[in-house]
Amino acid sequence: MTHASETDGTTVAITDNDPITLKALETILGRDFSVLWTELTGKATIIRCVEDRQIPDVLLIDMALSDMSGLSACRSLRANLGIMPILAITSYPLPVFAAQAAEHGAQGIIGKENIRDIIQAIPRLTDGAVLPAPAQCRNVTFRSAANSHRDMLHNSLPDDMTLAPREIEILELILQGLDQRKYPDNWRSPPQRYGRTPDAYGRSCIAAPWSKPRRDGSRCGMTTRNSAIRIDDAHVTIATE
Repeated sequence: MTHASETDGTTVAITDNDPITLKALETILGRDFSVLWTELTGKATIIRCVEDRQIPDVLLIDMALSDMSGLSACRSLRANLGIMPILAITSYPLPVFAAQAAEHGAQGIIGKENIRDIIQAIPRLTDGAVLPAPAQCRNVTFRSAANSHRDMLHNSLPDDMTLAPREIEILELILQGLDQRKYPDNWRSPPQRYGRTPDAYGRSCIAAPWSKPRRDGSRCGMTTRNSAIRIDDAHVTIATE
């Protein structure tokens, strides 16, 4: 949803997979800031920011989304954007996500129940500051959006190997065991970005800053008829058999 309100001009966007929490945050934050839009999924958030360029001054994103992890969404956003501070929010104890949130490009993390802290953090983030690590996570250091973006590009793949949200969706279908021989029916609008068609996924190696780690952080993988897929905490790799 796209919204408008009379505030001091600072824009925020909110992503949370729980509609009730999303509405509550929108209502409360809308008293002090302009809520530019809200989304329930990571994919929709990436499309808003990266493809549609509807970039808020600060993005609040839940770490537990329904379609992908909030960490994966953070990493994809930060790999593409050196602006837009990201504030990770969670209902879990902060140490569960703090270190990975910093590593994946967020500028701070706050519990959803701490509304006052969230409100106070937004102006700090818009001024270019980062939040201190939670008291329980003294070894965690958050970096600015620009520095996180630069480091991610330096340690990542060339730009022409970055996947669009539609391409991520295709990889997810493959991971679910989709028979690639059926792709004309399942991929009605084949991705043409960077000249790749669905055939390319079965004939080449593709790596992207995208992840779907197990809960314990270990590597996982699977094999389909045409490709072997390995997933670690930073990349998906598809290799032909």
